[in-house]
Amino acid sequence: MRIATFNIRHGAPKESYRGLPEQLAESCAALAADILALQEVDVGVPRSQHADLARVVADACEMAYCFAKARKHGYRGQYGNALLVRGTITDVEIVKLGGDHRHTIKIGPRRFKPFREPRNVIIATATVAGRTVSVGAGHLAADPPARHAQLSRAAARLATRPAPRALVGDFNIPWRQAAAWLEPYRLRLAEAVLSPTDPALQTGIDHVAVDGVQVERVETRWLPISDHPAKIVDVTIPDGRRTHPM
Repeated sequence: MRIATFNIRHGAPKESYRGLPEQLAESCAALAADILALQEVDVGVPRSQHADLARVVADACEMAYCFAKARKHGYRGQYGNALLVRGTITDVEIVKLGGDHRHTIKIGPRRFKPFREPRNVIIATATVAGRTVSVGAGHLAADPPARHAQLSRAAARLATRPAPRALVGDFNIPWRQAAAWLEPYRLRLAEAVLSPTDPALQTGIDHVAVDGVQVERVETRWLPISDHPAKIVDVTIPDGRRTHPM
């Protein structure tokens, strides 16, 4: 089974702000994921051509999907996270996470952070080719105290679901800190399972953390879309049958 997470930056390339839905669809299809978490997903927003980006990717990849709005964007748009599965998504729960003071307003010499940006994580059961995984997919805060609390809440909620489990997304947390914060919940970053002493793998803020699976391969892949790479993890589920060709 292939699990991937990708902060899509509303479908825009690194050097541009304009979202390109068709190029986003091609990039996501190239990942060949069975379970795919997307962050910074627009629905009906002018900067991404008013497209429903979750649906665009789901249609291109022939996957079921669930979109969770974190906040409004503009007058009618929405912005949030999406979970896509090459199979079925059931038992969906949207867990709201405390926001962070991401945006600053300057008035004269003073700076204010007047509101918190809402965050959430999608907790669900993903079934692919008869194999079931409990999945959490989300985008955590940039503010350090907020992201620790958010990660703990997301991991604790996922821990109430049966193994195997995967918590995936843009955690906004460096590798070593994320690994330490997840340890109480029996979730290990995929790189730590595969090669715990390889510092070349222990980078980035986009993570796949697992419990109850065998990690076979980890890849960080840059695509034409976004200023984040996709994190791709191939796993085998307990009885040893592989559901994604290597």
